[in-house]
Amino acid sequence: MEQTAENLIGGRYRPVLGQQLPGAAVGLTAYAAHDIMDPSSLLMAVAVQPELPARAGVLDGSIATMPSLLYPLAHGVAPLPDGKAGRFVICPAPPGPAIGVTRRWSENELLIFVLAPCARVLAMLAEQGKTHRCIHPDNLFRAEHGGPVVLGEAWSAPAGTFQPAVFEPPYSAMCRPEARGMGSPADDVYALGATMLALAIGHLPMAGLDEDTAIRRKLEHGSFSALLGDTRISANLAELLRSMLADNPAQRPKASQLIKAVEGRVQRLVTTPARRAAQPMEICGLYSRDTRTLAHALAVHPGPAANLLRKGEVSLWLRRNLGDSQTAGIIDEILRAAGDDGSLVARCVAALDPLAPLMWHGIGVWPDGVGPAIARARAGTGADPTLLAGLITQEAIAGWALQRAEFCDFAALQQHARTLRSMLQSTGGLDRLAYALNPLLPAEGAPLGGACVTSLDELLLALEAASKRSDLLRLEPLTPEMLPFLAMQLPGSIAAEVSEIVAAGNDPANAGRARIRLLARVEARCNVGLLPGLTAWLERSAFAALGTLRSKSRRERMTVQIKTMLAGGRINPIAAVLEATEEQQADRRGALAADALHAAIERELAGMEAGSAKRAHAARMLGLDVASSCGIVMLGLAIILTVVL
Repeated sequence: MEQTAENLIGGRYRPVLGQQLPGAAVGLTAYAAHDIMDPSSLLMAVAVQPELPARAGVLDGSIATMPSLLYPLAHGVAPLPDGKAGRFVICPAPPGPAIGVTRRWSENELLIFVLAPCARVLAMLAEQGKTHRCIHPDNLFRAEHGGPVVLGEAWSAPAGTFQPAVFEPPYSAMCRPEARGMGSPADDVYALGATMLALAIGHLPMAGLDEDTAIRRKLEHGSFSALLGDTRISANLAELLRSMLADNPAQRPKASQLIKAVEGRVQRLVTTPARRAAQPMEICGLYSRDTRTLAHALAVHPGPAANLLRKGEVSLWLRRNLGDSQTAGIIDEILRAAGDDGSLVARCVAALDPLAPLMWHGIGVWPDGVGPAIARARAGTGADPTLLAGLITQEAIAGWALQRAEFCDFAALQQHARTLRSMLQSTGGLDRLAYALNPLLPAEGAPLGGACVTSLDELLLALEAASKRSDLLRLEPLTPEMLPFLAMQLPGSIAAEVSEIVAAGNDPANAGRARIRLLARVEARCNVGLLPGLTAWLERSAFAALGTLRSKSRRERMTVQIKTMLAGGRINPIAAVLEATEEQQADRRGALAADALHAAIERELAGMEAGSAKRAHAARMLGLDVASSCGIVMLGLAIILTVVL
């Protein structure tokens, strides 16, 4: 892909591919970027991974110019180092290296240089209903001369994807990274608290523990105690961080309240300890003494969990060892109503711990993280697509929400679950869902020639560019793998065309007609100018579509018309010729008349054949009669001659 003025990102930014910025964007590759309107600005271009689409909801420019934040300036398509097209997000470049965890920060440093600037950013994001979701020491930057830290880039991948689990609340850390969802401002407060604690103790908390063990320890001891370990920090800082790291998000201070903490005004957190059993319940080596840890054990070992639930051992333990008859009764109700093991475990986990995410056959997701989970699963780098399809088919989101209705909008999530199921069952299935839930997921299809296509305009321009490549012209310009993308971009209006293309199979005439009709609809939605290469590419489809006409003279006349249209660079006139109502009706009338005449001739011929058969039979019978009579006469003559002679 040639780099020209036309493919500047946002009309002004160009990635400088020869200048990488290591560590500037956690988990992704970042390059320096040039602003043609302000050459002195220090910018970076973060390359988006196709299977991890960028966060469309925060790339609308509403958080631009926010201080102490590498805010998104623009996003768009430009060449990658290998020449293929890729999507980039443009942000200010970091003012210096990531702070990391290399020393212990004093309480004063943490309050002035970390908490104060970050709390202001989070408060502004919260006012706009947005979250950051990637706050940790490797994504905080500081100028070499010191000063306040700057929050790093968090827009070029699904929310939470590159957040280390230790800095995530346990209930989002339990999810697949790409399925953590947008989260809430309280989740950003937690991540900031975990970051400040790491800087306060001078090393990464729970170093050396795997993620599952770290999550389990947080659930058993509470996040603050689990992260702090045996290290000591000042009483004031401990009180602040304890509140920021509350496992219940409702108990965490708002970002706007954290600004007051810089002045030493910290609200003391009062929590009620969870009821704990003297005799633990063991599931696959995990020993649980309360409902939170029991829910986690069931979630991560769904097979054995379903068996224990169906045997009644879980509800029995709740009654005998925890004295919790109410929760045990809820589990018994779920057992009576639940269907398969997946639904059973998911609902029981939610009943035991309403703060937990949806756990489906060992996969943790938040409802708004289903889209990115599907996108990554399709690429073969995520969860099993079959399990995600089952989650949607079983409307597991609704079942999960029902058990925690006081923590969510059950009616909205129930409707969301039904919508997802309906879309899954429509043309395109899981692929269509991937595009519907990830607006910046690139379309797939060999005819696109590797272009990064996320809109109808980009689709037509990519096909026009591909029409100049001889290796692609042997393909049809619209192939089945492109249909789910179009079904999402043109909802409700293309069901017939998509179904016709899919059903046509090896019928080039009907497939060609539907293909041109569909591309004409796309063209009608766009304003990209003439497309002479694409219309020339449609010649094979157009002439194949004429094959449905019965009249030779009409086919010849319309062939001449279409040849003229193919050179015009517009798809709609070609479709108009193929769909001409009068021509189609006249052809059908002529075909019906011809069929009727043909049938009449066939009947006449059949009648003639039947009559000929009857006449032949009569002739044969007459011949036999004559032969028989002649025989008798001859026999009589012979007898007479014998007597006479």
